[in-house]
Amino acid sequence: MGQCASTKQENDTDESDDESEIEAEKEREALELEKIEQIKKMYYDGIPLFTKDSIRALHQQLLKAKTGDKVWVLNLDGSKSEFEIEVGKCFNGPGEGIETVRTQVSIYYQSIQHLTWSKENWEFVDFCTMPIHHLTQIRDKVTKEFCGRSLPRPDLLREEAEAFFRTCCEEWETSEACKQFRAILDAAKIPVGIAKIVAFACGTFSYISQKPVHSRGISRAATQHALILTVRDVLGKKKDWGSGEIVCYAQDPVYSELDKEILQQSGIQILDDPAGFLEVDESAVVLSFCPNVCVRQVVCDIARPAMMIWDSVILDEDQMEEGRRR
Repeated sequence: MGQCASTKQENDTDESDDESEIEAEKEREALELEKIEQIKKMYYDGIPLFTKDSIRALHQQLLKAKTGDKVWVLNLDGSKSEFEIEVGKCFNGPGEGIETVRTQVSIYYQSIQHLTWSKENWEFVDFCTMPIHHLTQIRDKVTKEFCGRSLPRPDLLREEAEAFFRTCCEEWETSEACKQFRAILDAAKIPVGIAKIVAFACGTFSYISQKPVHSRGISRAATQHALILTVRDVLGKKKDWGSGEIVCYAQDPVYSELDKEILQQSGIQILDDPAGFLEVDESAVVLSFCPNVCVRQVVCDIARPAMMIWDSVILDEDQMEEGRRR
């Protein structure tokens, strides 16, 4: 009898604990939903997710920080988030004799969609638009040599890469799409004072591709860079409001040294993040095609460029209950 009573009491306790956990989860979810609504309201009210000052401040901290140091970011709600620099830290890898190592730190730009899509990941809902991100590589525990996905991709020979880029530029310039683009841009009312072109995430073209394309390089990336030169050419001929050449910039962390050398030979200066964003102002034309960073949102928060050119975009704002068109 006593044993039955004890068992019943234990069951009642277990049920009570389960109910408490459910209630606690509901309270936590309600709190996170409230935070999401706060973020949406700030966004709809026109509060920028990004500013040049905040980007510059975080960048300056990262330039000086060493492993173990902490950097901070001012959040949307006025609070601060702290992040520890973990470059060089090692962890167990995905297989025997393999370890992962954090090799590089960068700014992670969070879009409004990311900030408000966390209903299934409550612990990630916060007001921080620029957490830091560590690149993680895998390597041999003993030799410390990178392996697997962390092995450097093979580049084309320099002469082959230069010829490939030149061919892609020529093919683009003689294409019907380029002729149509030139006509549209030539007929457009161009704001006075354009001094620079800033391109984001146009990609690497000099490594040997395994994909079935017409050459061993990456033709799409090469063509996007050719487009930068076309924009410079068209706007340069229309530039009757002042003197001076239009400067071209490109920012993409995937550029190889060979990419950089070839682009610089063509008059395209390479910038590291976040220098490209900091260059954008009312005198800039911005180009970006299918980036994995919310370039459009960052640019529209920090500046009003003279012109923006990008490919078709899904209106991600439609996936929110209501949105602010940018």
